[in-house]
Amino acid sequence: MSIEFCSQHLLAYDNSIIASENDIKSKAEENLQRIVQCMDALKNGKDEFGDVAYQMTKTNHFNIPRYSKIPKEKKNTKWETFAQKKLMKKNKSGLIYDKNSKGWVRRFQKKQIKINEDNASFVHEYKPSDNIYEDPFERMEEEKEIKKMKQKMREMKNKFHQEGISTEDIKYIARQKKKRDNLMDNLKTAQISSSTFGRKDKKLKKEKKMEVRNSAIMKQKCEKRSVKDEIKQNNKLASIVLKSL
Repeated sequence: MSIEFCSQHLLAYDNSIIASENDIKSKAEENLQRIVQCMDALKNGKDEFGDVAYQMTKTNHFNIPRYSKIPKEKKNTKWETFAQKKLMKKNKSGLIYDKNSKGWVRRFQKKQIKINEDNASFVHEYKPSDNIYEDPFERMEEEKEIKKMKQKMREMKNKFHQEGISTEDIKYIARQKKKRDNLMDNLKTAQISSSTFGRKDKKLKKEKKMEVRNSAIMKQKCEKRSVKDEIKQNNKLASIVLKSL
C-alpha cells in the first residue's frame, strides 16, 4: 500500500504490516524514495532569489489536534455594541483643526487642544443664576474630577458586563462584606465583655484574638460585690418574679 503524504504538515503515514524485522530497512528505503518523489512533484519553479519554490496541496490528510484550548469569545462592551448598531467607522482622520492655533493638530493631541481653549478663556462671565461668591475655576476643577470618577465607574461596569457579572452580584458581595465587618466588630466586643475582659474565658481552637485598643477596655467598668450582696439581689429578683405569677 502506498504511503499518505501531507504537504501542509510535511508528514507521511504508512499503515502496512511488516512481517519481520529484516523488512524494516527495505520498507524505509522504499518510503523515503516515495517521499522524495512527492516533494519533487510539489516544485513550482524558482522564486526571486533563485531558490526552489514548492506549492502545497489543498488536501489535508491529517487532522492534528490543537496544542492549546480554543479561546472563549469575549462579550462585547456597551460601546462596541453601540458602535455596531450605529455602524461607526474606526478609521478616522488623524488630524483635527485647532481654532486657537489656527492649524491642524494630531488627534492624540486633542487633550492639549482643550487645555489651550481653557487657557484662552481666562475671563469668566457670571450669569444671573450663578453664585457671586463662588470661584468658577474651582467649580470647573471639581466637575472634571466628578467626570473622571464617573468614567472610571463606567469602565468598571463594562468590565463586569464583559465578564458576565451583574450589578446584583456586586451588591451581594458588598452586603456579605458588610456582614463580615459587623461580625468582626461583634467578636471584638464579645471577647472583652466579661468581668475578666476575656483573659479567663474559654475560646475555640481556631479563634483569633482580636486587637482592641486600651481605651475600649478602660471604658468598661465592673461593679465589685460580695457573695452576700449577690444572694440578696438574686432573692429580690426571684420574689418579684414569683409575685407576678
